[in-house]
Amino acid sequence: MNRQNSGMAHIANILYPVFLYFLISEGASLVMQLLAVSAKMDAVMRQGICSACGFAALLWYQNGKQKKTIRSRNSWVKDRNIIGIGCIVSVLLLSAASIAMNNLISMTALKQISSGYQSVENAFYSSTLLWEILILCLFVPVVEEILYRQMVYEAVAEWFGDLFAIVLSALLFALFHGNIVQFLYALVLGICLGLVRANFSSVLVPILGHISANLISILRGTTKGFTFVSSGSSMYIQVTGILVVVSILIVIYLGIRLHRMG
Repeated sequence: MNRQNSGMAHIANILYPVFLYFLISEGASLVMQLLAVSAKMDAVMRQGICSACGFAALLWYQNGKQKKTIRSRNSWVKDRNIIGIGCIVSVLLLSAASIAMNNLISMTALKQISSGYQSVENAFYSSTLLWEILILCLFVPVVEEILYRQMVYEAVAEWFGDLFAIVLSALLFALFHGNIVQFLYALVLGICLGLVRANFSSVLVPILGHISANLISILRGTTKGFTFVSSGSSMYIQVTGILVVVSILIVIYLGIRLHRMG
């Protein structure tokens, strides 16, 4: 009975912060709607406020029940040289994987048939570039990586190891994105983020990778700085293929490195 109770408690430790975050953030959204405040803001600003409320709840939870677990296994910076290398690898991998996944999905009809994705895309490209960068490219990645690659990852890895933690944190990350296009995109990037987290033992590394991926996505949608990797470009297929190969090679390298570390 004690072992069963212990197992249930550990499952709760894995899932509770995810549901806490979304309960508080969705609750904040509902309150803003009831107070008619949300009508005065665009979707990006509402997302920022909801994420801030959810993040406050995560900090409260982290400083309570999971404080010892997280601090015993994780730190923001352990070895500056290793973390520096990890940040470079993370930025390269997530940048390449972000462009490659966006291009591969664009080659299918998924964006056209997913009404959920279309509504999200229209909402989040309706703000100013400054707010999109501050909230979607900087703040949200920090919040999500602390949730998925620190709190969830650490709770899973403690019992089941790094490989299972990589997969489960990526799956939860993808499931809460709400539509098939973002699910596939987030699942692949979530695995990449988990790999760099496992290899370099710091949440700072996936945070920088996540920021890079979101920044590229925002700049692609709002500026002309990435036309050479967009559909219609003469190099579209070639660039996509190169980035897929680069992403796979980095993933293989990280997998071998993680195996040797274990």
